[in-house]
Amino acid sequence: MIIMQPNKIDILDVATYLIQHQNRNDYAPFKIQNLAFWVYSKYLIDFNYPMFNNDFQSWPYGAVSLKLYNTLSREKTPLNPHHKIKKNYDENIFTQQEKEIMDYIIKKYGSKHAMQ
Repeated sequence: MIIMQPNKIDILDVATYLIQHQNRNDYAPFKIQNLAFWVYSKYLIDFNYPMFNNDFQSWPYGAVSLKLYNTLSREKTPLNPHHKIKKNYDENIFTQQEKEIMDYIIKKYGSKHAMQ
């Protein structure tokens, strides 16, 4: 059973963290989609509740968040590590535990190509 917690974090916070902490300078929209999905999944598996609300849909090449898709479709790629896709982004919104999950995903999958 999944326990729903009030989520102060949204997918744009997660995407901005992933972009700013990337381990390569090649993060394109589809790669951010994949990494955000992996963050969501890993957190849900480890803690039995979601880190953020999601709107993921199954698309031919993987899970896609429409909110993130619509936001990233207006951005130039590759996404610069200093780039913020959320205007009022504040990294302090994340707990140490949440940062560790995102850092783990970046380390494990960040150097792979989006289609791997």
